[in-house]
Amino acid sequence: MKDASELRVLVVEDAGSDRLLIDAALTEQLDGSPVVLWAETVPEAVRQLAGDPIDVVLLDLGLPDTTGLGTIAALRAADADVPIVVVTGTAGEADRRLAVRLGVDDVIGKDQLEHRHHPLGHSIRNAVDRPRPEVDRRTSPATIGPGSSIHIAVLDPENRADTDLDRVVAEVAERNGWRLTLSRTTTMDGLSDVSAAGGGPDLLIVDIDVTEPRGLATLRQARLRMPRCEIIVASDTHPAVMALAALDLGAADVLLRELMDGPSVERAILFALRRRRREIELSSAADKDALTGLPSRGVVLEHLEISMRNIETGQSDCCTVVFMGLDGLSQVNAQFGHRVGDHVLRVVAGRMTHVARRGDLLAHLGGCEFVLVLDDFDRTRALDVVERLVDAVGSPIAIDADYRVLVGVRAGMASTDMPIEPTELLDAADRDLYQLARQQAVNEGRQVSGRE
Repeated sequence: MKDASELRVLVVEDAGSDRLLIDAALTEQLDGSPVVLWAETVPEAVRQLAGDPIDVVLLDLGLPDTTGLGTIAALRAADADVPIVVVTGTAGEADRRLAVRLGVDDVIGKDQLEHRHHPLGHSIRNAVDRPRPEVDRRTSPATIGPGSSIHIAVLDPENRADTDLDRVVAEVAERNGWRLTLSRTTTMDGLSDVSAAGGGPDLLIVDIDVTEPRGLATLRQARLRMPRCEIIVASDTHPAVMALAALDLGAADVLLRELMDGPSVERAILFALRRRRREIELSSAADKDALTGLPSRGVVLEHLEISMRNIETGQSDCCTVVFMGLDGLSQVNAQFGHRVGDHVLRVVAGRMTHVARRGDLLAHLGGCEFVLVLDDFDRTRALDVVERLVDAVGSPIAIDADYRVLVGVRAGMASTDMPIEPTELLDAADRDLYQLARQQAVNEGRQVSGRE
């Protein structure tokens, strides 16, 4: 980390007593005198971020103009890369995990700052040292300015026909000077039609209730149908644990319907669009995942199209897709920060690569999801590969000289000996993974009940 005297720290906090507490903690734990800037509201923080570069943001989640996790989206919309450490007195464990999933580097409690050996200095060092890709902001497509053409689609499976939502989205577009195309559909087939028209939308708003199993199932299907599109969920309720489930299934943000005013929707849209533009910017020409170097979802679909043609022409007998999710990665991110989580993902990708055969396709779909395509392997033969993957991934991963972490892998599979749509095969493998995880949760619940 650069010398503390060279650090520029932006503290977003409105309570005077907490400002004094944070100032004292910075002085105590950072050698030297960092440049400390202060903001009491989100607009003030955004203006500070637009000025000279900021090395780290210390963010309170309870501000006068916005509260809770929407504050994170507001700053991420202003600067997708600035390190953020949340310093809060209100977040529960689920909220803390959700904050990390939304892109903060660490979450610490204000009560911890009153202890002699508090973690603020350690959190700041980890956040500042976490590698971040360099971009040329002068030419970055992550900037979405006036005149940009933005296509936003709404998937409304309950057919609410919410005109208030449409109005708010239109107002956001007008305020930012965008040329807006707004589409609505109530079905997955309609979503496919929307996706096929003009290259598909830039953003999808899925109008569901995340507490309902069918709502999460709709989100999962939408993500598979539109793999290159950012998704915002509008939900009647969204307790933190269910919002985490929605984020795990590919949502960029989850908004509570009754609180969806113009500023909150605008922050969520900007955050999602800029994150997607940035992903495009950082993708290699070979369509590889920027973090792991593995092929991304688009390559998987192209490969499966070839696999289906080979089955149709008799050049191949079958094809199996293994859809994998990592267990334990969220806990690693929450405990050690995203820098360590990224390291774990790269190690896992390397281990999986050693297990895969030369002709297999291993891809990283983002987050904790991987896919392995096995041509000419039926489900029985694929089980042997899955066992090797589980063994390889399950070994301890060193994060420094003293600490090791453990993650596991769950796998769902789908096989076909006849040509079908690539997305259908991928979706079937994902459903198999989801059903296995659900059955595991049921079994664990029964064991707990039995002990009680």
